[in-house]
Amino acid sequence: FPSHDRQRYGLDSEPHCTILYGIHDDVTDEQVRSIVSGFDFDNININIDGIDCFYNNDYDVLKLNVKSDELHRMNDITKSLPNTNNYPDYKPHITLGYLNKGSGQKYVDPTFNTKLDKLNKIVYSKPNGEKIDFPIIRSL
Repeated sequence: FPSHDRQRYGLDSEPHCTILYGIHDDVTDEQVRSIVSGFDFDNININIDGIDCFYNNDYDVLKLNVKSDELHRMNDITKSLPNTNNYPDYKPHITLGYLNKGSGQKYVDPTFNTKLDKLNKIVYSKPNGEKIDFPIIRSL
């Protein structure tokens, strides 16, 4: 790969499921913390429903399809924060890696299914690249 592309290919170093993309930089950490603190982490169901790919002009993106009513609710609630998002249809997924163009199809497996028991953390990736971990508080 050309040197400027090397960082885009390979396994995702921080596999994650995005709740909302494009939160504006004038949103405060407290605003995000307030939203996150209202999420019900005791009753979240996350089901993996197949291995799939996104295809674009430069590379294939290998991902796990995610089904979760709770993640859709979190997305709806988080949209109350100022944001710019060019993807109006929320399609939760976990990115596994960035592959050479045309090589992703061999990994697609719509029969792969599993369940994730719980989230281990919520990370706010700020527009400036800084990341803030928010603790997940569960009922006893």
